[in-house]
Amino acid sequence: MLHIRFGALILTAITLMLTPASAEKRVALVVGNTHYEHSPALTNPANDAEDVARVLKSLGFEVLLGLDLDKRAFDLKVRDFALALSQADTALFFYAGHGLQVSLQNYLVPVDAKIAREAGPRLRGCPAGFYPEADGTRTRGQDQHRFP
Repeated sequence: MLHIRFGALILTAITLMLTPASAEKRVALVVGNTHYEHSPALTNPANDAEDVARVLKSLGFEVLLGLDLDKRAFDLKVRDFALALSQADTALFFYAGHGLQVSLQNYLVPVDAKIAREAGPRLRGCPAGFYPEADGTRTRGQDQHRFP
């Protein structure tokens, strides 16, 4: 129940801050990962992502929606989002699904991740602390990584 109230609070805040009449270009990446291959499924992420996408579309956002994304699909969706950012005035990212933290680094977990030891997320997870650039790179400090 707390999850539903928190989600409603976020959607209300977004609604109050943004109006569809604005002429600015808005883009959102909305991801909901529910059905995992190697870990327990979750009940609500796909539903939450679809609800958020619907609200954002009503507010004038171009929404890139991804449901049950494996690592490759996740990377491609983030790349598409990074490319869309070059024309956007406002951007928003929403993720619902499994996440984890290893050595103070947060990871979003794609549905095909099989993480058996601490090094696993670095190889198969999607780092949460990235900043997509329009040219397809992401930066974090001085590090740059190319999307596929």
